[in-house]
Amino acid sequence: MDRIMIFGTDTNDETYQIAQRWCQAKGAGWAVGRPLGKGGTAPVFEVASPDGLKALKIYDLRFSAGSLGEIEQKRMDQQLALAGHDCPFLVQVYEGGRFEDRLYLVMSRAPGTELEKRLRDVPRSQIRKITGQIAQAALFLKRKGLCHRDIKAANIFISEDFQHCTLLDVSVIRDVTDPIGVGTDHDGQLPVVATARYSPPEYLFRLLEP
Repeated sequence: MDRIMIFGTDTNDETYQIAQRWCQAKGAGWAVGRPLGKGGTAPVFEVASPDGLKALKIYDLRFSAGSLGEIEQKRMDQQLALAGHDCPFLVQVYEGGRFEDRLYLVMSRAPGTELEKRLRDVPRSQIRKITGQIAQAALFLKRKGLCHRDIKAANIFISEDFQHCTLLDVSVIRDVTDPIGVGTDHDGQLPVVATARYSPPEYLFRLLEP
């Protein structure tokens, strides 16, 4: 089979092909599009649906099976518990489960692109608004008794006009009062979760009790 590139994506890539079959199984009106990014556990693709654009996360095989798969399944359940929330600055999670041998998650397609890629372009006048919107998303989670744990520019989408941003990747949220972090940590071992360089030093260097 000839190798074809669509939006910079190799159509022979296994994960892309799984995403294609997932869309086919969903039925008419569903189609996989360009990649939106790739985190530590999975690539995310833009998909067309009868209700408009969405984002489809297809987990890597190693995070879909065994002990790592169990951890990701628990994390997915936490994300699905937030479905239908009313915070305009936090990604929506619509559906999750297993397709073939992979875990998957369907989320809202946040407008724009990664803030990390637009940092040099952000108008000075919009910095306060962007910071305020992300703070509102974090405070929304706090009111639910949750913390995000990986707020960074790569996990924020910003609209082209810099008027609206969306906090993404709620895969590592945890209950603030949970001393172990069931579903988000590895059997109570409390390794560094998410991106170490964004962690506060008292967490990173274990200066406080868990």
